[in-house]
Amino acid sequence: MLKSYGNCILIAFFLLVIFEIYIYTTYPAFKNDDSPETITSAYTLGISHPPGYPLFTIAGKVFSLLPLGSPAFRMNLFSIFLSMLVLLLSYLIIKQITFRIFSYNDKIISFAGIFVLAFSYIFWNQAIEAKGGVFIFNLLFFSILIYLGMRLLNNYNIKNLYLMSYIYGISLANHWASMIILLPVFGYFFFKYRKKIISKNIILFLLFLIIGISAYIYLPLRSGTDGIFIFLLKPDSWHNFWWTVMRSAYTAAPPPSLKVYAYQIKEFFILLFRNYSILWILIFPGIYVMRKKYKGIIYLLLSVFSIITFVIIIYNRERENMMWLIDVILVPAQYVLMLFIITGINALLEFRKQMSFKYPFISIIFALILFMGCVNFKRNNNKYNYISYDFINNVIQTLEPDSFLLSEGDNNLRLCYIQKIQHRAEAVKLINVNSLESWGIDNFQKKYGDLNLKTGIWTANAINIINNFSNKYPIYMESYVETFENNMNNFVEKPKGIFYKIVRKEENISPAIFDTYSYRGIYNTHELLDKELSSFYGSMMCEKGKEFLRENKYYEAVKLFKKAATFPAENDIKANIYFLLACVYKIVSDRNDERACLEKTIVLKPDFWLAYQAAGISYYQDKKLLDAKYMFEQAIKYASPDTQMIEQYISAINKKLDNSQ
Repeated sequence: MLKSYGNCILIAFFLLVIFEIYIYTTYPAFKNDDSPETITSAYTLGISHPPGYPLFTIAGKVFSLLPLGSPAFRMNLFSIFLSMLVLLLSYLIIKQITFRIFSYNDKIISFAGIFVLAFSYIFWNQAIEAKGGVFIFNLLFFSILIYLGMRLLNNYNIKNLYLMSYIYGISLANHWASMIILLPVFGYFFFKYRKKIISKNIILFLLFLIIGISAYIYLPLRSGTDGIFIFLLKPDSWHNFWWTVMRSAYTAAPPPSLKVYAYQIKEFFILLFRNYSILWILIFPGIYVMRKKYKGIIYLLLSVFSIITFVIIIYNRERENMMWLIDVILVPAQYVLMLFIITGINALLEFRKQMSFKYPFISIIFALILFMGCVNFKRNNNKYNYISYDFINNVIQTLEPDSFLLSEGDNNLRLCYIQKIQHRAEAVKLINVNSLESWGIDNFQKKYGDLNLKTGIWTANAINIINNFSNKYPIYMESYVETFENNMNNFVEKPKGIFYKIVRKEENISPAIFDTYSYRGIYNTHELLDKELSSFYGSMMCEKGKEFLRENKYYEAVKLFKKAATFPAENDIKANIYFLLACVYKIVSDRNDERACLEKTIVLKPDFWLAYQAAGISYYQDKKLLDAKYMFEQAIKYASPDTQMIEQYISAINKKLDNSQ
């Protein structure tokens, strides 16, 4: 009894340590993903984007009532709480696997399993942010199903099948798209024990499954309530309900191709190595020992792993810049690999125990786990990550209170938090321009009147809105919304901060707003999504700089281009910024700075033929003939269309070089 209490105290202590680390590394507000929407939906008992996430929303509402910090912090805390439950259940699963394979319970190895999972990259990454809680919640149901499957393999009990039916049903109410693919795996248990199942049992199985799924009733029940956050259609009819649950708005995926499969397979291995560091090597001895000594569980785990990995890599295709979606959906597959790793540790420990190597070996394992944890701490430490929160505050600072904002991106997700929870900028009217092609037309016309909008032509609808409202309200557009300048009555698009504003041609807009923005954490970010968001600032500074360039305001243009170059961005984007700077320096006859910028351009984008060509001309004008010749040759190598002109330069250089000899 004392030993049992001691184990409980140790488990509680380790979980508390992990909990404190997670609290330390969590976001002070929200991550740059769907988290603002997830938080808002839970706080207001609203409806998130398809499939609506009713179960997570209802459960999250409980945590949103805690008198601790902001609503954003409370939902981050909810995700951390769910992760603690997963870790606790994982401890029980590891103990059971260890006992069945090695006929003993080594609590040290079971504790090691908790730390391997807790400090793995993707589990930690999702456990400390609100939207990640959806996937951690799913992992909780998944681990319960694994635990129940192991119990059934050890000893048949009809109650476990009933519970499995309910848990599987409720997991579908959380994130059905990632759990429906596992139906054949968990359905196997019903097939295996089919001779022991009678008609009454089948009815109860279905009843428990339906009770679990019934959380979706929440969607039509809440759809009739005004003032809550609903991202797309209200699920207030059978068509809209089914449209929401089946995620009909998200059908665009890259077509099957070797390139798509190649980068998705590559992402799987990148995640594997990042997730477990060098510990991934222990997967193979774990599988080997499990196959020899516990065939039932190895077939269950390998089936789960294979189905998830195959479906996500082959069927669930994503664009190359959206690989983070692949990572979060692969969480259950990575969880299975953790079980193999822990079994591998046990297998090596069993092999070495006759050589009195146990404690040194365990010390090495914990040192490797500590190393993995330190590496992933750096990746997941978001204590000072205000990037997404500051961005939406910068948005509010840019817009007038009663503005229209034509948006294609995720500003709607962040703005919902500001409007529905903080009750700021409530008069800002955000219009999802893609929705103006179909389902959003009715929503718009109910709010703002009948403008005779047509389905299938959102660009014409957006122009219609601009022409009807630009005299009454300030109208803004995001930088990647299609431009309509030639179709607007007496209006043009001019950069104002991170947006374009629809203004009259004679109106001037100062760039001073860039000096008032908050840029906390931008220069130290390592998250891809944060870098993409941060690039908005540099991109719009460049647009404003180009405007100054057209107006012959060279000093102002240089100032903005230089500032834009400091922001995180892809190499191609930064190369274009330095090229623009070089163009300005060329205009003002500053050849040294021009060439310095061209050289930076070439380093960032080695195949930028135009930069080579410009550098060649600059060197030629300063009579640096060998440098000029090299640059012209590189321009030809990278397919410059001005080959004839370049060859004339090279010919002139060769003549001058010959004459000098």
